[in-house]
Amino acid sequence: MPVALTYPGVYVEEIPSGVRTITGVATSITAFIGRARRGPTNTPVTINSYADFERIFGGLWAQSSLGFAVRDFYLNGGSQAIIVRLFHPIFASDADRAAALDSAQDAAAAATTAAGAPGATAQTVAAAVRAVEAGEGNAIRKAAADAVADAAEAAAAIAGADAAAVNTAAQNAVGAAARPAKTTITANGLNLAAAWEGTWGNGLRARIDHDVAASAGDVFNLSVRDDATGVIEVFRNVSITPGHIRQVDRVLQNESNLVRVSGALPAATPAAHADPTPDVPLWGDNPDDPNAANATNVKAGRNDLASDGNALVDNDFNGPGLEDAKQGMFALRKADLFNLLCIPPYNPEGNTSPALISAATAYCQKRRAMMIVDPPAEWNDKDDAKDHLDDHITTRSSYAALFFPRLRQPNPLRDGQFEDFAPCGAVAGVMARTDAERGVWKAPAGLAANLVGVPQLSVPLTDN
Repeated sequence: MPVALTYPGVYVEEIPSGVRTITGVATSITAFIGRARRGPTNTPVTINSYADFERIFGGLWAQSSLGFAVRDFYLNGGSQAIIVRLFHPIFASDADRAAALDSAQDAAAAATTAAGAPGATAQTVAAAVRAVEAGEGNAIRKAAADAVADAAEAAAAIAGADAAAVNTAAQNAVGAAARPAKTTITANGLNLAAAWEGTWGNGLRARIDHDVAASAGDVFNLSVRDDATGVIEVFRNVSITPGHIRQVDRVLQNESNLVRVSGALPAATPAAHADPTPDVPLWGDNPDDPNAANATNVKAGRNDLASDGNALVDNDFNGPGLEDAKQGMFALRKADLFNLLCIPPYNPEGNTSPALISAATAYCQKRRAMMIVDPPAEWNDKDDAKDHLDDHITTRSSYAALFFPRLRQPNPLRDGQFEDFAPCGAVAGVMARTDAERGVWKAPAGLAANLVGVPQLSVPLTDN
């Protein structure tokens, strides 16, 4: 405010400057792309700790190296990461899944027929199921029938097994042979589906109650529980009436992290679930108790159980049309900024393909980022790295760096047994730590660039 000039003298008035200081730009935001147990797919999600990764994406998972790379990133000083979860469904379309289910049901029906025949044995029932598989010409139908036949033959191999036991095994295998990407459940007529793909949705349950004000109209309360985490979401005063301000499908789309409405809304308001029996918790410890207010419990063998999909392939990252759709690797187009890119090994050989490395490096060049490349699993000594580098890196670029060797660490998912892990997450963490402690001008090398949580390397190296 102006100074009151009450007597002669020198007065100083401070006014805000029109010049703004230059704000530093982040230099070590790391993007990770790969397979995770749960969480949004083809969507860049910013996290600030490994606890965030565990909460949103499910933490470490034996079927994916992504979680281990993110863990090493934060162990070594990383601060902010962007996670893109990819999912490769077992079936490319609903038609393919319907064909697989039909074939699996045919195989199970053959088991039932064979089990009812005079003189049926475990072996004759298993043989009848295998005959269905042998007669299938379509690859999708053949694979589904094969899954049922495998289950029948495994049951027949058990000592003392009879025809009925093999038939039961075949019936139970039908659901597993044609599982969808997302779990679907029914809450008294309201069809729901898991918000995201994967078996994490198999633990979802729903409950409806009518504990609403009498004047509230045709509304109800919906509660959804995730048994794996214990998280419960409650949506009060929702309605199936089109145009209602609390129309349930729109409410779930905007507010739920667990479920979405599947298909059309029911014509009538869903009935309330029964109250639990005395001394039984609301969600019940007995999943088969119809009075435990959890009639939508997941049960073994149900066809609405989801799968975790198959291993990722190159086309999941940069296949045709993905760039325009902002999916796969190009989901990062929806992220404002990233500086480092990690694609942990994803294929059955434990590697990232050279073609994808080249494509990812080219994308990093467009985004002014750096690709951190992992060495192949088969490089067991320094001569492998020297002699076969050009086989793994088909295009040289100043926007990519390969780090050798892999890291040898205990695997907490395998009772602490030592295994080799990709170094990209730990390297990105060291870069982030160096930028924070010293600055981007300091190379992430030297005595201060130690690797936290890494007792040894897969290939011993000297300083030279």
